[in-house]
Amino acid sequence: MQEIAAGRAFFRAMGYDDVKIGDTVTLDYRAGMQSEYKPEEFVVSGILYDRDEYTIEASYVAFGSQEFYDEHVAENDRQYN
Repeated sequence: MQEIAAGRAFFRAMGYDDVKIGDTVTLDYRAGMQSEYKPEEFVVSGILYDRDEYTIEASYVAFGSQEFYDEHVAENDRQYN
């Protein structure tokens, strides 16, 4: 199962009010703007501090595992900053 780390504001927005490390959450995911959303299960591996810049205008920052990225993003579409 894939891992995710995000702030409590993100998890609350996704319907998980009392998430803890080790919990399993199901989130709708799509690999790009042209694909459809589908549910994906993640294990919560971290709870991040809710910084203001992470929650501006209902946008959130969440971190997934490298394994998830490698499995879901085509190699020629990958960008590393």
